[in-house]
Amino acid sequence: MRPKTQIWPAIVSAIALIIAIGDQPYDYYTLLRWGISAIGIYYTYSFYKKSSSAFWVFGIIAVLFNPIIPFYSTKDSWQFIDLIVAAIFGFCAYAVNNENKIIGKPNSKSDAYEKLDRNS
Repeated sequence: MRPKTQIWPAIVSAIALIIAIGDQPYDYYTLLRWGISAIGIYYTYSFYKKSSSAFWVFGIIAVLFNPIIPFYSTKDSWQFIDLIVAAIFGFCAYAVNNENKIIGKPNSKSDAYEKLDRNS
């Protein structure tokens, strides 16, 4: 059995990124970079293990927010990026919460195939 991906990091990330759209102290943005980068790495690994192509999205987020070699841009650009990434984390929380409905069970057969197997 595979370990279940947690939704709380995505929810916390989405909220933190929405808060970052306002004016915050510089230290908040530094802490945000560390947190979003770490959570991006967590989801990159988690989705990679599930063979989901979503790991690319979170890999890019981890690189974009990395605090070691930071990307610099204008405040307006970062506000837009924060909003987009918050939406991605929000959808991630929704998708992980409804994993069997949206992503599908790994290696599962459809209902039609299961009925055929039972009749055989």
